[in-house]
Amino acid sequence: MPRREAAAPDDKPFEIVLRDGYARIKLRGELDYPATLTHGEALREITDLRTRVVVDLADLQFIDSSGLQFLIRLANAHDGRLRLENVPPNITRILELTGLTERFDIDATDA
Repeated sequence: MPRREAAAPDDKPFEIVLRDGYARIKLRGELDYPATLTHGEALREITDLRTRVVVDLADLQFIDSSGLQFLIRLANAHDGRLRLENVPPNITRILELTGLTERFDIDATDA
């Protein structure tokens, strides 16, 4: 199973693992305006993946409107609903408040 690190854990807020038939994106830390500016090109590469994408949010601590915009762009770029796994309660709450829960297939954590 090929594995491509988009970044070292302390460098970029994500890693990409290519699996049979889909790409698994693990987001961590903060997905906010500064992160989308700093890592914009790499984030565009994720959006350009032409495969099914699953996004693991277990290690995501914060997301702002720029991060939400990235998730929406990612969802719009792929067939079917984007799957968000291990969504922490604080991120689930933001998705609820913004009315975005219907845009994604969400598997929330119980923590």
